[in-house]
Amino acid sequence: MDPPMLRDAGGASIGMFRKLYNSARIFEICVRPESVEISSDAPGVGAMPGRVADVVTLGAFRHVVLTIASGDRIISACPNRPDIAFVRGQEISVSIPPEACVLFAR
Repeated sequence: MDPPMLRDAGGASIGMFRKLYNSARIFEICVRPESVEISSDAPGVGAMPGRVADVVTLGAFRHVVLTIASGDRIISACPNRPDIAFVRGQEISVSIPPEACVLFAR
């Protein structure tokens, strides 16, 4: 039997559960903020829609706090440059490369 596919909030396949899969357990997907890609463009293949909840400036970087359709929050780290601007309430596109995801059992 093939392991179940791991899907993003938009329903796109982003990988599969392998040896860690157990239907009776709940898993969390963890990813580093610098691996979360955000754009003001419409969501493309494998991307999911989100909304900017907050923007926090941390020196050379900004942490953009995002809310996705499931209600979960994701943090994206991007350079603190004047040509990269996100504002609270802005609708954005969120992409997370499958290789950046780490699964943890709860």
